[in-house]
Amino acid sequence: IVGWQFLHVMTSSACFGEPGIGKTFIVSTWADSLVRAGHDIVLLVLCPVTIIKHAWLADIAKFTDLTATRLHEPSSYKRKEKREARFAEDSNVYIINPELFIRVEKEVKALLKRHMRAGKKIILVVDESSKIKNHTSAIYKALKRLRPLTSRAVIMTGTPASNGIGDLWSQFDILDMGMTLQPKWRDYRHDTHVNFTMRGVDYYVKKGDGIKKIPVIHWRPRARIAPTVYKWVRPHMIRFRAEDCLDLPDKQFLRRDITMTKEQEKAYAEMRDLLYTEFEGEGITARVAAVRMMKLREITGGFIITDKGKQSPLNKETPKMIELDLILDQVLGERLGDENRQPTKAIIWAQYRWECTTLNRRYRRYGSRGLYGGISHTKRDDNIEAFQNDPKCQVLVCHPKSAGHGLTLTAANYAIYYSLSYDYDEFYQSARRIARPGQTRPMFFYFLMAPGTIDEVIARSLEEKKKVSDIITDGPFNRAIFDSLALPDGQQLNIDLEVE
Repeated sequence: IVGWQFLHVMTSSACFGEPGIGKTFIVSTWADSLVRAGHDIVLLVLCPVTIIKHAWLADIAKFTDLTATRLHEPSSYKRKEKREARFAEDSNVYIINPELFIRVEKEVKALLKRHMRAGKKIILVVDESSKIKNHTSAIYKALKRLRPLTSRAVIMTGTPASNGIGDLWSQFDILDMGMTLQPKWRDYRHDTHVNFTMRGVDYYVKKGDGIKKIPVIHWRPRARIAPTVYKWVRPHMIRFRAEDCLDLPDKQFLRRDITMTKEQEKAYAEMRDLLYTEFEGEGITARVAAVRMMKLREITGGFIITDKGKQSPLNKETPKMIELDLILDQVLGERLGDENRQPTKAIIWAQYRWECTTLNRRYRRYGSRGLYGGISHTKRDDNIEAFQNDPKCQVLVCHPKSAGHGLTLTAANYAIYYSLSYDYDEFYQSARRIARPGQTRPMFFYFLMAPGTIDEVIARSLEEKKKVSDIITDGPFNRAIFDSLALPDGQQLNIDLEVE
């Protein structure tokens, strides 16, 4: 209610809060109340593609009477025609991801101008505004050009200044066009930073017939400037913390969809066809096929195991890891005005050694430790102790068989499933590491999933509290059963697992 009232009072609003506390609900119901009161408005929502469907579209459909159009087209089939049709629709809310907005900026402007000619006012909503913290980025520049068409703006993120106060300027420039933190970046930097020449670090440029040495200048925040900046922005922001939201459910299950790369899609199709040929030749039963098809999990996780047993990544950056970066930045990053708060911690669950070791290395900046095969008992005990008691150790990467029973890991209230076990009992035990006596905060369970793949089949089995092999009727193996496992047909899953 406080956030809803804040949006009604402020002309431009910054909503800073952790994932899962209902920021999309607050903004969508606020917009619905404006429409009900007779205001002619149109919302343009800019958000990561992974939360278009399961956050924005879901909340708008569930809690409001607003009409919403997804401008992003996930399917490659007749994508151009579908997109043109969506731009022609008349809706209260249009939702688009930053990457697409950069490419279709002209079309978005035309869409908004069409509504403006009809007498409607445009409200810009930037969900996960930390995406525009770099004032030289293409997305910031595109929004800067769009902002004059809008009457007001709302920005939303959990970590507005994860790299320091320099991150704030571009976000607030889009919010209120320079009213809070100076109209120009260089003026804000002059007020809040000092520069110094880095000794022994130079670069050289050709000038005429000679070469000129130029020293490298570095900027750093002025001493004790952060509290001052916080005072500047505080009147324009509201901050939500999970522990302060008393009406939050004890457990929330949040799905994040990813789009596989072309290399992954090709490998998935090839593996799918190879498995079908093998199964058809062996004459195995449907349930045996279901278990053996778990090999497809490798590809949705971003790697394959070769014939020689070597684990080989399919891309330098896998979509699930990129999405995981965003989640961790949202839930673990330092928060403006909340520097003395007890650190948030997260457990990442993965099924393969390659996933575990890669994730453990990737998140060293969060003091990552591991509990999976190949780690000695002594090191394992040290890692558990550090995770439970060391504020600098915010991430624990685990395999369910190494950490799924008996351990108390209630220092974390976030559990993120990079890849899923096909056994419900194994999942249940992993979830119980944080859902147990001693847990005092709301818990959030994230699931990284590639739609239309084996990931959805596994999730369905977990929802039904079964093993994958138990969700199908056993009998002769056939193509229909195979396709239902390898290519689920657009299942609409709302993961709601019982963890007592």
